[in-house]
Amino acid sequence: MSKVDINIAEIIKDLNNKHKRKIVYLGSEDIMSDVKRWVHTGSTMLDIVMGGGVPIGRIVEIFGDFSAGKSTLATHFMIEFQKLGGIVALIDTETGFDKKRAQNMGLELNERFLVFEAMTVEEGFKIILDFLNQLPEDNEVPVLIVWDTVSNSTTEASKDGDRFGGGLGAVPRLLREGLRVINKQIPLKNASLVFVNQVQASIGAYVPTVDTNVGGGIKFNASIRLHVKNKGIFKENDNPMGITCGIKVVKNKLAKPQGYCEQMLRYETGFHDNMSLFYFLSKKEVGVIEGGGAGYWRCPKFKPDLPSIRSPNIVTFDKWLVDNQGLLEFLQEQLKEHKDMLWKLS
Repeated sequence: MSKVDINIAEIIKDLNNKHKRKIVYLGSEDIMSDVKRWVHTGSTMLDIVMGGGVPIGRIVEIFGDFSAGKSTLATHFMIEFQKLGGIVALIDTETGFDKKRAQNMGLELNERFLVFEAMTVEEGFKIILDFLNQLPEDNEVPVLIVWDTVSNSTTEASKDGDRFGGGLGAVPRLLREGLRVINKQIPLKNASLVFVNQVQASIGAYVPTVDTNVGGGIKFNASIRLHVKNKGIFKENDNPMGITCGIKVVKNKLAKPQGYCEQMLRYETGFHDNMSLFYFLSKKEVGVIEGGGAGYWRCPKFKPDLPSIRSPNIVTFDKWLVDNQGLLEFLQEQLKEHKDMLWKLS
């Protein structure tokens, strides 16, 4: 061992002893910022553009206009954490959580689903911190905390009758202070924190802008920010069945940002991943599924003689997949081959 190596080793040992805990790590060791696990989002394409799914130990922000699919996306996150045996906690400041719809989507309302009733921003952070402190240091169970929506949260001063709620910028200031503490606890307890946020148009600005309205605390602390948009209603037999939900990764500290995907969101049951895959692969720029006359669609790259499907909806498309064994696996492989288009079509 060289003299430099010996000196570095002694410095590390001395620093750790002085602080009575391990504070110095070699670059080759696991550190707090390492993402050791990813959780499926409920959307195969969204997993790709996020870099692997929901990262354990990080903060994710979902923001967008009303009725765009933000809460539905967060519910899918909760469902996937439950599938891994994880614990899910929801702070529902909108009081808009629909148990029946969440169950239809697949959420289990059991002992691994908790609802925190936080009346204020301060109480929300206190509950989260107390909850995380109850978890063991070596916790291996994935934990997801969803705050829906943070922009609807008020302050203690406002709740107690102060019309100005603690002064100008009280909520953004409290969020910044809370995030400074929570940010260090999340990776230690194998947890992820998801903020659902709203956007508002600026009033009186020279150049009109649309952005979130709770300051920059979440923007800076979030590793991934997802901008969700309602791209329009889709129908089956002239009946409105859901919306097309466009999701763009506007910030990503773990993978390439600016990826974009569209999900078919049914009102009753949430995202339909297979149908979303169909629409992506049928885009002209991708061309795996080809359109013909009279609304017929075919996939000659799978089998030249594969029966066509006419004006597919979720029911008929699922049947098409069942009737043609191996087709779904082929389409999923095609998604991997054409995944770069998820950045080019945004």
